Amino acid sequence: MVKQIPNKWFYFGVVLLSVYFVVRLVDQFQITSMFPLDTTNDISNYLFMLHSFGEFSYLSLVNYWYNGFILFSVYPPGWFFFVYPLYLVFKDVLVVSYLSLIIQYVLGLLILVYFFRKVGFGWFKGFIFFVLFFMNPIAIGNFIRLMRLPSMLGWVLFIAIAFLIFYYKDRDLDKWFLLVVPLYAALIFTHQTEAILIHFLVLGLLLVKPWRERIYIVLSLVLGLLLS
Repeated sequence: MVKQIPNKWFYFGVVLLSVYFVVRLVDQFQITSMFPLDTTNDISNYLFMLHSFGEFSYLSLVNYWYNGFILFSVYPPGWFFFVYPLYLVFKDVLVVSYLSLIIQYVLGLLILVYFFRKVGFGWFKGFIFFVLFFMNPIAIGNFIRLMRLPSMLGWVLFIAIAFLIFYYKDRDLDKWFLLVVPLYAALIFTHQTEAILIHFLVLGLLLVKPWRERIYIVLSLVLGLLLS
C-alpha cells in the first residue's frame, strides 16, 4: 500500500510561493497601461500580432512595413482566437493580455482541482499541484515576466488531456474520452511544444490498453488532427 504524503508537509511552500506569486501578479498589472518596451519579453510580439489580427484577419497580409507578411503563416493562432472575444469587448491589447493571464490561471486551477477530486486525491492536493506547477519561479518567469501566454494556454490544454489519460489509465474508455478530440485539436492549434510532449503520455496509455481501445485512442487523435 502506497503511503500518502501528509498535506501539512506542503503548507510552508504553498504559502511562500503564493505570496511571491501575488506580488508578481499585482506588479505585472502595470502592463494594462504601459506598453512593454524592455528587450526581454515575448508579449510585445503577441500584442502586435493580436492588434494585426483585429485590424486585418486570419492569414491576411499585414502591410505595416517592408512588403508585409502573412499573419499566422508560421505561428499557431490558438491563443489569439481564444482572446479575440475579449479584444472585441475592450479594444485594448494591453488589457486583454492581462485578463488572458488571469483567465488562464483560473482555468488551470479549476482543471487541476476537478481532476484531483475525480481520481480520489482531493481538491487540496490539486491546489498544491497548481501552486507547484504554475507558481514556481520558472513558471512565474515564463508566464508573468515574459508573458508567454500561448505557451501557458498550451500547458493548460496539456494538463486537461494529461488528466484524461491518467483517469482512463485503469478504466474502460467511454464517450467522455472523446473530449480528447477538441482538446487535442486546440493544443495543436495553440503551441507546438506542448503538442509534441503530449504524445509521450498518449504512448504510455497505448501501452497499457487492449487493441480495441488502442484503435479508439488513435482514431480520436486522428479526428483531433483533422479538426485542427
